[in-house]
Amino acid sequence: MKRCPTCNIHFDTDRKSCPFCRDILEKVSESKFQDYPKYNETKTKKRMVEKIFIFLSIIAVIVCAISNYYDYIAGHKSLWSLIVLIGIVLLWVFIRGIIISNRYFAERFLFVVLLLQLMLMSIEVINIMNFKLNWSITYMMPILTVAYLSTLILYAMIKPEKYAEFLIYMIAISLFAITQILFLVFGKVTTDWPIVAASAFGLFVLIGIFLFPTKTTKDELKKRFRA
Repeated sequence: MKRCPTCNIHFDTDRKSCPFCRDILEKVSESKFQDYPKYNETKTKKRMVEKIFIFLSIIAVIVCAISNYYDYIAGHKSLWSLIVLIGIVLLWVFIRGIIISNRYFAERFLFVVLLLQLMLMSIEVINIMNFKLNWSITYMMPILTVAYLSTLILYAMIKPEKYAEFLIYMIAISLFAITQILFLVFGKVTTDWPIVAASAFGLFVLIGIFLFPTKTTKDELKKRFRA
């Protein structure tokens, strides 16, 4: 008998991963098998802690907004309170959608990358107020793309049973990395090497996936794109 630590479901199977969340199954003895999971008494405390932090977040936003207002009328033309607001909102999205989520690792990690990129772009827009996202697009977007792809590749090498879970994300981000070359073509970046490097890396990963397909790759693609 095996048990999924994420779903808390027992399986009588030879599989290594959970068919629902694909987490690694744990072997359990028959004596430890339970028909129903134990009631978690800490949920109420967690909800209370969550409400307290929401209350503190609201207070922080209000205090920063008021302080920023008086700074603005005093001649300091900066909307720094918006950066605080964006940071707090993204922090809560990060906590709710990533830390306490049961989603796949690749999906959660992609969420982190997108949140970081969104926050950097928002800060740049607020600071320069001309919507020319040169710095975040020129450097941070390609760097975060390469970092995400590299992390998935290394993780899949360490835990090959996770490769099927990561495959679609690797293909999607590789395609996104390749399309970043359009920012260079249309003159939206100030330096070309980060975009070129990210696009080349995405192309190499994509070629490697389809030129040297494993059985897992073929099975996963058939499952995803079957008629």
